[in-house]
Amino acid sequence: LPQLFELVSDPDEKINLARDSSYAGILAELDADLRSVMNYPDVARRVASYDKQSFRCWMNNVEGDWQENIHNDNLRWTPSWDDDSEGAFGALEEWLSTPDDSIVPCRSATKWPPEEGIDFDLISSIKTSALN
Repeated sequence: LPQLFELVSDPDEKINLARDSSYAGILAELDADLRSVMNYPDVARRVASYDKQSFRCWMNNVEGDWQENIHNDNLRWTPSWDDDSEGAFGALEEWLSTPDDSIVPCRSATKWPPEEGIDFDLISSIKTSALN
């Protein structure tokens, strides 16, 4: 699932512009440019593996209950955990159950938090990467 963010106006990456048809040309150009210098789907799988291993390490080494600590204001991702904690922990358990190198999108919505709620069924249905 491609992602494209305007980091100056959206530094927290809350609005994914990749599905906006007005960005289709730039998205295709960026994809071609990146594929010309590296096999980024392979890199993405390696990063996914590293992310999952790092998260497990954090879970096992954080002081106290990691599920409480994830709401710590000093952590970058805290606001997304506060929107729907139960759903977020469910999605996390599902993510941790996938192979380490699988690429699973963390959001189905293009805007965060989504105005119409989180579609966890859609997230679950997107198990394979659109990078292939």
